[in-house]
Amino acid sequence: AGTEDGVFRSVNGGADWSLSGLEGLSVGSIVADSSGGSLLIAGDNTGVRGNSLFYSTDGGDQWHVPAAPLPHGAAVCGIALDPSDPSTAYVAWLAKLGLDGGDVYKTSDGGVHWSSTHVPNFPHSNSVAVDPEVPSNVYMTTDDSVYGSADAGGTWSQLARRAGVVTVDAPLPLPRFKIHIVAPEMAMMDAGIAWLVKLLERTGQRLSRRTSS
Repeated sequence: AGTEDGVFRSVNGGADWSLSGLEGLSVGSIVADSSGGSLLIAGDNTGVRGNSLFYSTDGGDQWHVPAAPLPHGAAVCGIALDPSDPSTAYVAWLAKLGLDGGDVYKTSDGGVHWSSTHVPNFPHSNSVAVDPEVPSNVYMTTDDSVYGSADAGGTWSQLARRAGVVTVDAPLPLPRFKIHIVAPEMAMMDAGIAWLVKLLERTGQRLSRRTSS
């Protein structure tokens, strides 16, 4: 589990917890290989210490800095593993320490090397998710938009752009994820959001929506 003081681990079903590395870092995102492997990827959500992304290949006993990491000062906003290939993962990051914008980076070797997927317009990203049924479909969100990629981050297109905060949750290994949209009720009725709703319904997903007051 990620905390404001590192990663904690339980080996007895949550009865007891002990520090398992990254002490002093605010770990806001952490993912684990749901297929039973020992890969963990964790991210610091402040970006104030320079490097903000780490990986472990032994279940958290030891943590490593990627050979090709995120830009210096990037704050990790979300991490998603490809359920069909845990060595492939995506991280959404937001600029800190003088950087501007954000991006989605991808690894294909278990977190050792990361590179940009070049999301258009260098957006202020806040989350990323992989479709558990069609892993080549990847979604990322910004403060006002949903972007989608149908080729595992090779190219991106803007699926919807409306006022409000948009986040994607992918609680793997559950076979679905939810897109949460905070926006005025009238904005929810336009064609862009309607298209997204139909897309999720067609693929068996659920859309959770809560409107702002």
